[in-house]
Amino acid sequence: MRKWILCIAMCASLSGCTQYVVYEEEEVEEPAVVEVTATPEVTLQPVHTGEPVTADIPSSEGVDMDLTLMSGTVIYSEVYRMLTEPQEFDGKVIKITGLFSIGQNEQRQRIFGCVIPDATACCAQGIEFRLAGDYTYPDDYPALGSRITIQGKFAYDTMDNYYNVHLDDAILVEG
Repeated sequence: MRKWILCIAMCASLSGCTQYVVYEEEEVEEPAVVEVTATPEVTLQPVHTGEPVTADIPSSEGVDMDLTLMSGTVIYSEVYRMLTEPQEFDGKVIKITGLFSIGQNEQRQRIFGCVIPDATACCAQGIEFRLAGDYTYPDDYPALGSRITIQGKFAYDTMDNYYNVHLDDAILVEG
């Protein structure tokens, strides 16, 4: 008998109290009817004709592409193009502003760069530069991380299917 009482008590405890919630049905408004009028027929033109896409890039005297005159978004886009399509920029004189940086190449030689942060400061890009003339580091170079403007002739090398872009015969520009 005790087993039956224990069994009934366990079943009662497992069923527990259940609370049912009854929701009242809400009235839903009918959607508004919008009259659509015909629009004139639009003819779409191809976006890309196979020719390289070029933009009107500002330049200053003696400079083919002056990136110091552009917005952050355009600078980021153009530097990205330089890194991925260097043939389009080969031999052009480029002027750019960024932060002075130092690194090493595969031969453990010191290289100097101008790092250009993007507008959100998440995806900086840089270009190596090689100063024209006989300069000694650190005497003839700016402080690490300082803001610089450089101008030089764009060039690139291909190493192991990668492009190494740099500005040759570069000068540090005031302002």
